[in-house]
Amino acid sequence: MFFTADKRFHRQRRRIISPAFSVKYLNSLEIYMLSANEAFVQRIDKDIKRTNNLTTGGYGEVDIWKLLNYLILDIIGETAFGQTFELLEKDNDHIVPRTVSRTIETISYFMEKIIMDRLQGGEKARRNDILQILIDSQKSTNKHDRLTVDAIAQETIIFLVAGSETTSNTIGFALIELLRNPHAFVALRKEIDSVQQQSDGSAALGTLLCHKELKSLPYLNAVIYESMRLNFIAPSGMERRADKDMVLGGRVFVPQGTFIQCNPYGAQRDPGYWPEPSKFKPERWINGSDAPADHEAFFPFSTGSRKCIGNTFALHEMLITLANLVKLYDFRAIPAELEASNERRAFVTLTLKNRSFKVQMKRR
Repeated sequence: MFFTADKRFHRQRRRIISPAFSVKYLNSLEIYMLSANEAFVQRIDKDIKRTNNLTTGGYGEVDIWKLLNYLILDIIGETAFGQTFELLEKDNDHIVPRTVSRTIETISYFMEKIIMDRLQGGEKARRNDILQILIDSQKSTNKHDRLTVDAIAQETIIFLVAGSETTSNTIGFALIELLRNPHAFVALRKEIDSVQQQSDGSAALGTLLCHKELKSLPYLNAVIYESMRLNFIAPSGMERRADKDMVLGGRVFVPQGTFIQCNPYGAQRDPGYWPEPSKFKPERWINGSDAPADHEAFFPFSTGSRKCIGNTFALHEMLITLANLVKLYDFRAIPAELEASNERRAFVTLTLKNRSFKVQMKRR
């Protein structure tokens, strides 16, 4: 679905997959996100304990960039593959993160085994996750809506690749921006500390803030939007092809079949749309701002019929993870790490040159 230029195929495939990304269904997956975040917190605590000493004031050194990548991969493992990769618990050299970082040629073997185990397990193997929705398409009354094992593997692998570093790096960039702008960190913490938790008895929900408590927090959402504006995760842009002759903006003729490279990175930093475009200013997203955000020049998930199908899923993860980090931990920036974070690289996604960002952390 991600790569096809065939509009009919895209429309059909998106219709089949869309139920897995509805708001109602995402709410049912939240328990997996919270469970992975609990493992994330336990891993951070472990790393703090391992690296602190009498001279650090209780702070330990944590490679938060690496652990965020592990966290998001484990969430995708739980929600899309039906099993965690246990990266946070074991810190192992699992095939998935190695492959995501370099090549995806061997993931299909891993994926097809999971699908076949689910199919052969029958009702006992059923699980409330995204993979199950794709597998259930095989029972569709419309034969064109029945996904083959290969098609299920392809869509799930794309979800893994497109949804892992994009989300983990975006959370990492948001944290870097907060450390560079302490006033924004203070404002965000004040908002998060004001939230009254609504535990339903679940171990996860009882210790971590959940989405329903966070989704309407204006400053938290503003921090995420502003970070996505400044640190657009696909800086090389998005390719589109004109399916008919057209004129863009009343002045540029584009013949049918022309490939066009869209550049949200440029639009999201254009001073014509954004006063002080290089500054991290979450306040521009708050109602009543003196210099409000220009929503028509903001495309972090693309737009139109090809808008990222996982955008709500990603925002769900970002809200939960960033809010609970700010709620649970004090942070001290490491100057050399902040300086190194200015060095960026763009492969498929925007990342740090070192693929690492260490910070000092301790429990509040």
